[in-house]
Parts: sequence; C-alpha cells; structure tokens
Amino acid sequence: MKREYTGNIMYQEQLLEDCYRMVLKTDADLLQQALPGQFVHLRINPLGGPLLRRPFSIHSIDQEQGTLSLLYAVVGQGTRIMAADLPGKTVTLLGPLGTGFPHLPASTGEVVLVGGGLGTAPLLHTASWLQAAGRKTRVILGFPSQDRAMLASDFTQIGATVHITTEDGSEGYHGYPTSLLHKVLLRESVQAVFACGPHAMLENVAKVCGEAGIDAWISMEEKMACGIGACLGCVVRIRDEMGSHYEKACLDGPVFKASEVIFDET
Repeated sequence: MKREYTGNIMYQEQLLEDCYRMVLKTDADLLQQALPGQFVHLRINPLGGPLLRRPFSIHSIDQEQGTLSLLYAVVGQGTRIMAADLPGKTVTLLGPLGTGFPHLPASTGEVVLVGGGLGTAPLLHTASWLQAAGRKTRVILGFPSQDRAMLASDFTQIGATVHITTEDGSEGYHGYPTSLLHKVLLRESVQAVFACGPHAMLENVAKVCGEAGIDAWISMEEKMACGIGACLGCVVRIRDEMGSHYEKACLDGPVFKASEVIFDET
C-alpha cells in the first residue's frame, strides 16, 4: 500500500557529468513492498519548492543497509536542487507506486533486460530480483558513446551477463541495443524481455520481440505530475478487443505488455 515515507540522504555518486545516484536511508516497510519497475514520487524540499513531486524509478534496494537508491539526470530546477543536496538532508517519498515487471513462471530460458541511457534506472533492482530467484539474466545497455556508458559493473557484480552497445562503436557492440537484442533472440533460449528507455527504443523492442514470438514488457517513460492517477497527464493507448482504450502510466503502468501498446500516440 502506498504511503508517505521519509528518506535521509546517505550519500550521492556522480556517475556522469549530468547523472547522479542518490542513496537514501528509509523505512523497511517501503523497501519490503517495492517491486521491480515501480517508482516513488519524491518531494525534494518538504518545506519549500518545487511544488510538484518528481517521479523516479526505484533503482536499487539494499535490505541489510535499509537503503533505496534513485538514478537521475540533471535536467531542470528540481534535479539541480537534488544534485546539490548533501548527506543528512531529509526528503519525502510517496510509494511504492505503479505496476512493475511481472512474476514469470519457472523456466530455463533467460530473461533479457534492455536499457537505453537513463532507462537503465529500474533495471538494476529488476536484475537483482531475478538473480535472487535463480533466473538467468542477460542485460543489454545502450548508450550513444563510451563516455556516456555506466552501470555495467553494477550488473556484473550481481551475476548478470552484461553487454554494452554504443551508437558510435566506441565501446562494446557497434549499434543500437535492439540490434543486439535481435541477435540474442536468434541464438539464445529467451523466455521474456523487460525494457526501459526512449519511446523509439521501446517501439523497436516490441517489433523485434513480436517478430521472434517472445513476450516483452516495457516501462513507459511518461510525464507524471501527480503520480496517483488524478491529472491524466501520463495516459498510454492500449489495444483491446474493441480497438483501444487509454490507461494511466502511473497506476496501470509504468510497465505494460509491449504487444498491447499503440506507439503512434504515445
């Protein structure tokens, strides 16, 4: 059940020039409830602005340390304030929110995770969850270039097989993550694909997996003002037997079955 929790900033890591990981000490109840692919709505300054909360995917959880981490890029006023925050500051977290990645039936096939840029954010917690359940996990991380690549070692440390792709070929596979995904689906036994990243990448994930007959679930990066389904600013068009209908990314998602999403209106 969602509720408001406090989070105390333990430390921050600067992963790239404009990308940070914030580690928060928070309530064990939130950590135990949070499922892979869910998010929290963060109030950066409980006693001041910005007015609106910011949605952030749950990046990772450490039950022993009692911490939750968030991955974010500095893109506006709120995240600039976050990047300047020092250890000891208290923020508030509404969550866990949304519908995450599904529990899959037992299988010897791999689960392949595909992340594009900052879309890697929810995949570390997801990979940890899969590895803890004894699932074979392969991760494909796509970046423009080597100097934008990050997090490979985090996934390797939890036992996942990791591939880096770069658009300019400066590291790993030369091309887009969906191009490598296509090759993996041809040569490996894959049960399902979980993905998060830009819409163009997610649309290609849906296409590649559809052609291969592999189920895929995608986390849609929609703008969320309220995070609780009131503002209707994050709707996604979904196929149904009557044609289509709209669902709210903050409640019904952010994770949707890829084959059900109509991309030309997202």
